[in-house]
Amino acid sequence: MVATMPDRLSPQREAEICERAEAATPGPWGVYEFGGGSLIEIAADLEETGHGYKARRGIARLDEEPLDNDPAHDEWTAEEDWAQVEADAKFVAHARDDVSALLAELAAVRAERDEARATLREACDQVAERDHEIGGLTAELEQVRVELAKYVGSEPTIAEGIAFLSRCVEAVHEVCDAAEEPSLRWENPPPVPEWVAVVREAADGVRAEDSNDRRRRIYIDGTGEAWLSLSHENGVCYIGRLAGALDGDETTDSVRERTGSIREIGRCW
Repeated sequence: MVATMPDRLSPQREAEICERAEAATPGPWGVYEFGGGSLIEIAADLEETGHGYKARRGIARLDEEPLDNDPAHDEWTAEEDWAQVEADAKFVAHARDDVSALLAELAAVRAERDEARATLREACDQVAERDHEIGGLTAELEQVRVELAKYVGSEPTIAEGIAFLSRCVEAVHEVCDAAEEPSLRWENPPPVPEWVAVVREAADGVRAEDSNDRRRRIYIDGTGEAWLSLSHENGVCYIGRLAGALDGDETTDSVRERTGSIREIGRCW
């Protein structure tokens, strides 16, 4: 035989029990045996007086008849009957406080349950929020991977790098041209901003020469090949290829004319 679980205590049932407990005579309740062990009195604020008892209010009386009239007990003894009466009396007397204690415990358990549910809902909301954030990060990561895939195995060539640098320099010159354009007007032309010449020289890799700077100049031409300055004669800079540059007949002007451009990118000893 499978034991069935008792029905849970519904809020309505709990309210009914609570109402009955609050309406009953306030405790504490106690029991008093008298009549030669044949009767038990249940009373509120019971107090023995030495020759009996006194109480604020009588609640109930129990005697030995229950077992005598119980068909389930074919044979019984007075001791058995009286023990049962005592057990029932104690149960009823303690029910006044036991019910209140159980209701208080039930309220505490339900409060803990409600708090746990609130915590769980908050945790679920946080998990949902984190899932949303993770989804966004995953999408962003995928975009980065797609961008990186464009460059994996396809490193830009020197020519591509030079073309990019050339576009940058052209863009700088276009800005300078736009700044110079007002000075070309017929009437009241404004002066060219001082920064234009400085920016143009910087874009072209032109640096102010210092006679005390003995470092060699490093250049890169229009094809991406590197050059190293070897000597200066009569204002002409002779250069040689950076790889094995021991001597050379090329000059910065000749390389610029042949490759389209030459720019200083650094200096060394």
